Amino acid sequence: MQQASGSVEDVKHHQQHSHIKKGATFVQNFPSITATSNPASGNSEASVEVLSISCDDCVMRASAACDDCVVSFFCEDLGAQAVVLDLEEQRTLRMLANAGLVPTLRHRAVS
Repeated sequence: MQQASGSVEDVKHHQQHSHIKKGATFVQNFPSITATSNPASGNSEASVEVLSISCDDCVMRASAACDDCVVSFFCEDLGAQAVVLDLEEQRTLRMLANAGLVPTLRHRAVS
């Protein structure tokens, strides 16, 4: 999986300027999201937890589940570019999903 840095602002800018049709089925340019958190950020020896989500390893890839998946929603038409979320962005996305304002994560990794 290719990883690249990006920000929420980059994604919003890209989405505002992309020419993909709304409501189109998302089956191309499978995106990924990498979220990192450091629970003990004051400790230089602390481990970093990484959650990596890629459509390439989702069992529901290219199915109807993609239509309202948060990965497809968040990364729509970004190609191979990954989005990196910090802990605050993860919490915000979870809060928005719990409020029903964005789709929840439907990713299910292939075992």
